[in-house]
Amino acid sequence: MADNARGESRVSGFPALTDLHERLRGGTLTSTALTRLCLDRIAAVNPVLGAVLAVDATALEQAAAADRRYAAGTPLGPLDGIPVLVKDSIDTAGLASTAGSRLLAVAPPRGDAAVVERLRRAGAVVLGKTNLTEWSSFRTTQGCEGWSAVGGQTVNPYSPQRTASGSSSGSAVAVATGMAPLAVGAETDGSIVSPAGICGVVGLKPTPGTLPLDGVVPVSDTEDSVGLLAGRVADAALALDVLTSDAPAAGAAPGPLGGAGRRLGLWRVPRMPAQVGAVLDAAAGSLRAAGFTLVDVEIDIDREILVDGLRAMYAEFTPSLEKYLAGRDGVPSTLAEIVEANRADPVELSLFGQDLFETVLGLTDADRAKAEGGRARAVERAVELLDGTLRRYGVEAVVAPTNEPAWLVDHQLGDPYSPGSSTLPALARRPNVTVPAAHGGLPVGVSLFGPAEDSRLLGLALEAEHALARQPHALLV
Repeated sequence: MADNARGESRVSGFPALTDLHERLRGGTLTSTALTRLCLDRIAAVNPVLGAVLAVDATALEQAAAADRRYAAGTPLGPLDGIPVLVKDSIDTAGLASTAGSRLLAVAPPRGDAAVVERLRRAGAVVLGKTNLTEWSSFRTTQGCEGWSAVGGQTVNPYSPQRTASGSSSGSAVAVATGMAPLAVGAETDGSIVSPAGICGVVGLKPTPGTLPLDGVVPVSDTEDSVGLLAGRVADAALALDVLTSDAPAAGAAPGPLGGAGRRLGLWRVPRMPAQVGAVLDAAAGSLRAAGFTLVDVEIDIDREILVDGLRAMYAEFTPSLEKYLAGRDGVPSTLAEIVEANRADPVELSLFGQDLFETVLGLTDADRAKAEGGRARAVERAVELLDGTLRRYGVEAVVAPTNEPAWLVDHQLGDPYSPGSSTLPALARRPNVTVPAAHGGLPVGVSLFGPAEDSRLLGLALEAEHALARQPHALLV
């Protein structure tokens, strides 16, 4: 599907969402044809990649309804008729929403998650559900990202022996390979930006609370955020505008701010491999050529912030999860029941254990009370650290590597430790955007974060993306 040079998706091959909307309005494209294209692509490559768990049997009916609205001159907005895939930790009526667990696959939820309701009101075609790291990477410390008992292993489209990262693995892979122009994910710390970076797409984690969490299987009601994966920053920004506005304008997205006079802090995340440093240097060169000023910054996240944040997340998990389970029929109602049911299941613990579940089950009321104060301290100190960095160096945002190149999947050893840059904005409850940066080889993304306003950060990310424009990686599927 051809596109203009400026707006061309370097990954999925889809034109910009604004262009798709204009073609639908002009009658040179139908939602039915676009949806069939996505379904055909899923049929062709998903057996290799394991990104999509289920396709909605009503997808073509949804598309036909959108076509009728366009024919009548009454489209619902810029997402009307656009196929969207949704992470399987997000409830969808009529489709089993599993968080990757066989224990939740017995029956679909009672209704749509609030964010899916917004998608449907906007006319989007809910195409299906994507695989994820089971329980959003919170069951075990020794597993492989992208694996779930429901969907098996999602793999990297550039090298199928390698990881797609997680936990929004399937959403990132689906966008990277043209299974859909847009996908919805969710993140606590890195679950959108890490797979986006490793799969060479744009990942947007908005400020927590920007998109509703009702009907989303949680890790932490405090830190979780529903976000978007797309082929370009403008597409993610447009979708966010639609999903947070009663009357979004077609094409509404932050305009490029212009690099001239803009100062960004370059953070060389400790323990990143040498090739990531080379990518960051090349990205800095491109940004400088576009008019940005880059300043090296040092950020030392002290252990106490990390410990407070981790303890709070552990303490928040059980009440957050059990609140969600209370709204589902025919599934376990407590974490203790899930742990016992996993032990009796022939698949759930066949590759990886559930040590995280067992750890949080052992927490006492006193532990939870202590952790509540730790959450407040972690947020306060993370905000002070991030805002202090911006002030000290006189920069508008931090630029840092999102990920290292994809590592080999190893179900015996599990994933190696992989440093990233997502923890500070996660603890500070700040938005985070990753854009593709690496030229050739396996994808590496660069993240931008710091400002508290989603729109301000997206404007910076849009201009940075233009500066970092690069040739597409070679998909192997």
